[in-house]
Amino acid sequence: MAQFQWPEFLEVARFLCKEGRHQGSFNFSEEAAIRCAVSRAYYSAFCHAREYVERKKWYNPEEHHGCDHGNVPAALKKHNKITSATTLLKLLEWRRQSDYELNIPNIDYQSMSSEVLDKASSIHLDLI
Repeated sequence: MAQFQWPEFLEVARFLCKEGRHQGSFNFSEEAAIRCAVSRAYYSAFCHAREYVERKKWYNPEEHHGCDHGNVPAALKKHNKITSATTLLKLLEWRRQSDYELNIPNIDYQSMSSEVLDKASSIHLDLI
């Protein structure tokens, strides 16, 4: 079996953002679709970044199990990948909101979904 490709999560996020707007076709709200999309986009970017820093030997996730969500951006920042580090932390913030907060005040789901997809894509492009 081929190794899973993290960009596939980004494609799932794109699908959820697009199809979430057609609420009549599915038994879930646009909000549920966008919240799931944010999570999948984050994990697409995060796992890609984690593999990148591991490949570069900048960080060994096995040594710091459970701390990767902070340590991967820190490794990127230490090696002058500051934009990707900052973007990853912003995506993490949005992922935590989407997964854990019952009410997210003043949220525009269409704008948020577009920005999340753009930011996750930028990490894939920057960390090659």
